[in-house]
This record gives sequence, structure tokens and C-alpha cells, in this order.
Amino acid sequence: MDIIKERILGSGGDFLEAVTQRDHYYNHPSRDFSQTDEALRIRFIKKHENREKENYVLTYKSKKLEGLFGKARKEYEVSIKEPLKLKEMLTALGFIEVKVVEKDRYKYNLSETLVCLDNVKGLGWFVEIERMVNIEDPYGYENQIMDVAKTLGLEGHIRKSYLELLLDD
Repeated sequence: MDIIKERILGSGGDFLEAVTQRDHYYNHPSRDFSQTDEALRIRFIKKHENREKENYVLTYKSKKLEGLFGKARKEYEVSIKEPLKLKEMLTALGFIEVKVVEKDRYKYNLSETLVCLDNVKGLGWFVEIERMVNIEDPYGYENQIMDVAKTLGLEGHIRKSYLELLLDD
């Protein structure tokens, strides 16, 4: 990953932060999110420079949108102050914890995109390139992501999420 980091910085990118993320994924009690292509997770985030403070976020991801990468989707996020109570509430409502995905993430900004170097426990290293999209033109981001990937010397892409890759294992 050092070569990718050098390419990001050499292309004018900026290091943003390093974090450890632990994502607890849940399945709905009456519909299978793996079949409906949705996701619900509680994310625990610790910044590497401040290991004492954790942040917690609940995220719902809608069905993936069509397109070249097949990974764009609407996301809804809310901050959580009491994650253990939320986990208890989800369990009481019938949600089932499916899998925990753990990773160290190194975030960079390059050409108005978020480039993450992810070391995923059980899978290894990945490069994730993200861009916020305009809901009126949800596919306009693809060329920009491809340009960044080309700048970094990357070819091809994986459509599956880390969760899907771990579940396939």
C-alpha cells in the first residue's frame, strides 16, 4: 500500500486521518437484506491519534443503484450516544447480527474524492474510492472515480462489499 500512498500524495492528495472501524451488520427480521441488497450497521470508530474516544453511527444503505461500479446507493446516517442500548433495541425488535467487519482505514482526499486504504481483518488490503453524488445525476461520479483510479495505477474493481466478501469466505 505504500506505493498507492505515495501516488496519492504525489498527485496532490492530502492525508485526512487514520481510524479503526468495527461494523456490526444486522439483518431485518422479516426480509433478508442479502436478497433485497440493503444494509444496516452500527459503526464504532476510533481515531488512531485519540484511542480513548469512540464515535458511533447507525447507517442504513438502500439497494445499490445500477451503473458501472454497482456500488452507489442512498445512505442514511445518525450519530449514536448509547450504542449498547441500540444493539439491545435492535435485538428486541428481531434484528439479527450477521457479521462484524473490522478494518484500519487511512483516509485521503484526492481530486474531490475520498480515497481510503483499508486493511480489512480476514481479507487484507483494499483501495476504496468514494464520491458523494448528486441524486439528480447519480452516475456523474463514475468518470471522476475512474480518473482517480487511473492516476493511482489501479485496474478493475470489486462490486462486492467487505461484508459480502467475508460472508462468501
